[in-house]
Amino acid sequence: MTVAEAIFTAIKIRKIDYVFCVPGESFLATMDSFYGSLKPLLVSARHEEGAGIMAEAYAKASAKTGVCMVTRGPGLTHLSIALHTAKQDSTPLVVFVGQVPTHVRHREAFQELDVVELTRSITKWAVELSRADRVAEIVDKAFHIANSGRPGPVVISLPEDIDRSSGAEHSVWRGATVGAPSASTKGVEKAVSIIEEAERPCIVAGEGVLRANATDKLVHFAECLEAPVFTAWRRFDAFPNKHPLYMGGLHLSSISNDLSDPLKKADLIIAIGTRLDEFTTLNYTSPSRNQKLIHIDQSPEDTGGIWIGADLALVADAGEAIIKIEGALKHSKRLKPSKARQTQIVDWREHYTKRTTPRSYRIGLKDGTIDL
Repeated sequence: MTVAEAIFTAIKIRKIDYVFCVPGESFLATMDSFYGSLKPLLVSARHEEGAGIMAEAYAKASAKTGVCMVTRGPGLTHLSIALHTAKQDSTPLVVFVGQVPTHVRHREAFQELDVVELTRSITKWAVELSRADRVAEIVDKAFHIANSGRPGPVVISLPEDIDRSSGAEHSVWRGATVGAPSASTKGVEKAVSIIEEAERPCIVAGEGVLRANATDKLVHFAECLEAPVFTAWRRFDAFPNKHPLYMGGLHLSSISNDLSDPLKKADLIIAIGTRLDEFTTLNYTSPSRNQKLIHIDQSPEDTGGIWIGADLALVADAGEAIIKIEGALKHSKRLKPSKARQTQIVDWREHYTKRTTPRSYRIGLKDGTIDL
C-alpha cells in the first residue's frame, strides 16, 4: 500500500464526507488518491485560510473530524488562523501539511519551515512523518488525539518523498469510539446539594452539549430548574433560541449591556460543556467569588481548572451528567422558584426579545431595538 492510499483510507473509513485543500506540489500523491472519489470528496479552495475554516465549519456542523491539506511555507502560515480557531473552539481537526523532501530538511530549502515547532502552540499535537511503514499508525493516532478529551487540531507534516512512498501498512483502526467519562454518584449528590441551596441559578451551555448531542436533555434540565440559559461564545446552537428560558449568546459586548443581567445576578452558575473563555465569562468577571460554580465537561484539564476554580468539577459527558443530576433533583427537597423569580425570568426574556428582534419601522434608536 502506498502512503497516499493509507492516508485516503484512514479518512474514508471514518465516513468523512469532505476534505478541503489548496493544491500543492509537496502532496501530489495524496491528492491523486482522491481521484474519482465522491465520499470523501476533495474540495479545492482559493486560499489556505479558507480551506481551514471550511474544514473547521464542517467539523462543527457534522460532529465529525474536519480534514484539510495545504502545502508548506505560506500554505501553512495562511492556515494558522484556522488552527487557532479550532484550538480555541475545541474543534477536532486533522491537517496534512506538505514538507520538503527529507534529504534536504534543515537546509532552508524552498518554502521550508519547521512545521512541528511552528504549530506546537496552536495544536493539540504536531508530528512529522518520517517512515512510510508507520504512516497508518500515526494518522490513526492523530484522529484519536483530535477527538479525545477536549477536542482540537492536530497537524501532520508530510515530506514530499514520504508522500510518494510505498510500503505503508494497513490501518489497524477498529472503529472504536472515544470513551466518555461518567459523573460519580458522589459528584451528582454534591451537585444536587449546591443546587438546592441556590435561589438564582443560571446555566451556560457550550460546545460539549453539542458534542454529546445533548440539547434536548439540556432543555429538560433547564425547565426542571426553571433557570435562564445562556450559550457560550460562538455556541448559539447549543440551546433553542426561541425557548422562553433562552437569554442569548455571550459575546464581546455582553459585559457592558444589561442583557447579561441574569448571569450577573445569579448566585449559582452551572457551566456545561464550556471552557469558560474570555467572552463567556464577561472578561473573566463571571463567575465572581460571590457566585458558586458547577463546572461540567469531559476534559479533565479544563473542568474546574480555570482561573476562578469551581465549587464542583464534574468530569463527565454533558448529556449523561445532565440526566443523572436531573434524576436526582426529582427526589430532592429543592423548592420551586418563587413567583417573583418566575416573573423576573419572563421579564428578562421579553427584554431580550425586544432588544434583539429586528424591526422595520425605524424606531430602533429610540427604544433600543434593532432596525432593519
